[in-house]
Amino acid sequence: MKDQMKQKGITLIALVITIIVLLILAGITISTLIGENGILSYAKLAAYKTKREQALEKVKIEVAGSYRENAKIDYTALNENLKNIEGLTYGGEKLSDSNQITSLPVTVGLDGFDILIEENGEVSIVEQEEIIEDVENYVLKWNCGYNANNSGNSTSSIIAFLVKNEDNEEYTLIFKGKGKMDSAVRWNIDNISCGWTRGDSESEKIENYKSKITKVIISEGITELSDDDLTFYHCDNISEIEFAKSVIIRRRKSVEYAKKWLENQRKINSLVIVNNSIVDGWNCSDIVTIPKNIDIICDEAFFNNKKIKDVKTEDSVEIIGNSAFENCTALKTFYYSKNLKSIGKRAFNMCTSLENIDLPEGLETIGQLRI
Repeated sequence: MKDQMKQKGITLIALVITIIVLLILAGITISTLIGENGILSYAKLAAYKTKREQALEKVKIEVAGSYRENAKIDYTALNENLKNIEGLTYGGEKLSDSNQITSLPVTVGLDGFDILIEENGEVSIVEQEEIIEDVENYVLKWNCGYNANNSGNSTSSIIAFLVKNEDNEEYTLIFKGKGKMDSAVRWNIDNISCGWTRGDSESEKIENYKSKITKVIISEGITELSDDDLTFYHCDNISEIEFAKSVIIRRRKSVEYAKKWLENQRKINSLVIVNNSIVDGWNCSDIVTIPKNIDIICDEAFFNNKKIKDVKTEDSVEIIGNSAFENCTALKTFYYSKNLKSIGKRAFNMCTSLENIDLPEGLETIGQLRI
């Protein structure tokens, strides 16, 4: 009897051990299949990479077949060739007679990827970079990465954080990430439906905070502000903006709605300068000397300034933006930078007193016309 009970005990222990071993083996099998480094994960990654390379190769082939005899891309051929790729979009729509590529670089969309076609014909995937979200105690956050082709995928990775100041009822707007920024606080963005992430309260909306934002921090890695004039729309009380060295501004309107900040900067200096760009010259008069290391005179920087008469630029200036000196009716002389490469549309429109324009030899574009 005792021997039988002993035997049963041994059998039970063996069964338990067998079950434990089987459970361990099952766990290992499941982990091998669906774990972070499992077979299925590798299979998904391989499928993603294959899809990515196939999309890239399709565009490369059509671009390669679009060159003229002078080794430059023929835009007519490029548009026709890219139409051969099923599902390819430009500006969020299929290429057509009314939706064509007329200049490079440009971004097209295919199979969920944004693909960049450079002026020299190089083709590459626009990579999405992970943002380090080290901002604490934010009230709201939202994605404001630039969507170059309206494909649904941003071609830059930028997140805005709205943070309440500790010592008062004011707020700071912090931008972190890499690439070009889309409109930061558009008036018609409505909470969750447009990509908002709520903080402590479910009813938070940017409209409730715009008038309370007094400071903006644009972090390193962000390269440009938005092309439109809605970057700080209705944020009338922004008095301080910290620009990282990486930031380029091409249009005065990008900061126009930060009215207090712009007014303060005009009081400090008649030329409002951010990094290597002249953003505003509204308070300038008579002779204007552009400082060294300025690369860009922004769109509309001196628009409608009827007081300036002479402008002298250093050789660092490469770009004069659209309408930069439009309607400067008292402007008589303009001394160009030897390294000037581009003059924007209407840059000197209605400058009725301008007596002489000597274009530099290296000038590449005037508006949409190539020299």
